[in-house]
Amino acid sequence: MSYMQIQKGGLNNKSARYVYLAWNDWDADRRRSVQHRFYVGRIVEDGRVLVNKKFSGDRTVFVTVAELQAKAKERSVFETWLRGTAAGPTLTGGVARVDIVGDGWVVRHLADACGLSLLLREVFGEEESAAWLGLAAHQLVTGHALYRAEAWLAQRELPQAWKSPLVAESTVHGFVARLGADVGRRESFLERWVARHKGPGALLHDITSISTYSPALELAEWGYNRDDETLPQINFSLAATPGGLPLFYRIIPGSIPDVRTLAVSLQVAHEYGLDKLSVSLDRGFYSRSNLGELCQLDAGFLLGVPWSVKEAQSLFQKSAARLKSPRHGFLYAGAALRHVAEPWLLDGNQFSAHLYFDPARHSEQALRFEKTVRDFAAKAEREVFRSRRAAGVWLAENTGKHGACLRVTTGPDGKPRIIVQTAASASATARAGYSIILTRGRAPQEEIAERVLADYRARDVAEKLFDAFKTEDGQFRLRTAHDASVQGRFFLGFVTLILRSELEKRMRAAGLHRSSTTAGVLDELAKVKALSTRTGTRILLEVSKRQRLLLAALKLPEFA
Repeated sequence: MSYMQIQKGGLNNKSARYVYLAWNDWDADRRRSVQHRFYVGRIVEDGRVLVNKKFSGDRTVFVTVAELQAKAKERSVFETWLRGTAAGPTLTGGVARVDIVGDGWVVRHLADACGLSLLLREVFGEEESAAWLGLAAHQLVTGHALYRAEAWLAQRELPQAWKSPLVAESTVHGFVARLGADVGRRESFLERWVARHKGPGALLHDITSISTYSPALELAEWGYNRDDETLPQINFSLAATPGGLPLFYRIIPGSIPDVRTLAVSLQVAHEYGLDKLSVSLDRGFYSRSNLGELCQLDAGFLLGVPWSVKEAQSLFQKSAARLKSPRHGFLYAGAALRHVAEPWLLDGNQFSAHLYFDPARHSEQALRFEKTVRDFAAKAEREVFRSRRAAGVWLAENTGKHGACLRVTTGPDGKPRIIVQTAASASATARAGYSIILTRGRAPQEEIAERVLADYRARDVAEKLFDAFKTEDGQFRLRTAHDASVQGRFFLGFVTLILRSELEKRMRAAGLHRSSTTAGVLDELAKVKALSTRTGTRILLEVSKRQRLLLAALKLPEFA
């Protein structure tokens, strides 16, 4: 239940009177009732209320105090009525306004196309689902703090339901926290989402750490921090399809090892109806102990192997000659690659090791590395070193990892100089363009060269999703001390990731990812605007050729 408050002015204007709508919510963490309120408007001399421009835009709108009191008991009803009144016939002295159309148009159609709008509505109902879509649109386009969503949405031509009172600056954090405490509906959404988008084949799985400034969070613990920060953390585990569509996520205490989380994630996946899984994991999961635990899981897996592993080095030496032969070649994404498969026996467990060689990548990386080394040598020639020690200090301070391919010697003139170690330079790039992927428990048709490589390289998409989740969608560090707020924020981040993955999938299909970023595409389309005249007529302003081509490439309907 809500109620109206009239507050007298402050020091600068003691005669002014301001109207607020107020309501109380029980805060379980603080164990007390907390009052919230938002500003409705200012009472003018004739007793009418000049409505806050947050609701009326640039319009001058008046309502009576009696009208406000009659509507004040239900907050959602009150704000819906207030916004409707601000757009209705009580307008006096109205002016035209311009709304941003383009980026909101894209988000609306992406949400409909991937089924997100429908499923949110089925699980959360009309009002809350619309609020989630509005917040997700704001996160996708800006990544800014939640309290800024209301002003951002007010500038855009979007369904009025997306601008629900739930996203208002004074209510948005409470709304997100309430969802965070609602485990049942979150799980219902994830279960239905997986059921609609599951398919056979590989499942991407990865974990990232989200640092927090609040050690009071129940899930926050000290552990391996992937951002090298000295802060407690929460681990965020994500499962996605090989095409990069997020399927489900889990929030895990920050100290739990990666493989332990994978075992539970697979159990969750089976409960969601995902069967016969083959999990794709990056090289960070590799260790002898982890391999043993992976073999106990009810799933096949692909796992990258780092070159520091002794068995990988031996296998490379054994297979290097065959990998250079065109007899072992195949085409992948327009590139000519080489592939050799070998058995790998370790601690009594049998694996398949797939070795790949990309000649073009090897040549490009080796030449670039050699050029950098020789550039350092040429730069050193222009230096005057008084001693071999001074040359060594210069080498250590300026050349980084390339320093191992350079050495200090004495020139014909007896002075110290730095020269290239050609053997070391060749050794440093000997394995450029080569990779090893270990597999186990996959079906025979999944073990062909193209399929293994495609399932593993799909990890790049998952890693980009993590980068977007942490940096672009605003979850880089947590500041709240309430677990419910964290749960709600992560659910919102997951919904935003779904929208982002749908947009990036369309960009990749059209080749736009080679020349544009998601932010660049959204910024360009945000230039499309519509004019609403004082009489209520809507006029779509000029749409450029580039903007029309972008919509066509993304296979979205033209602006209307």
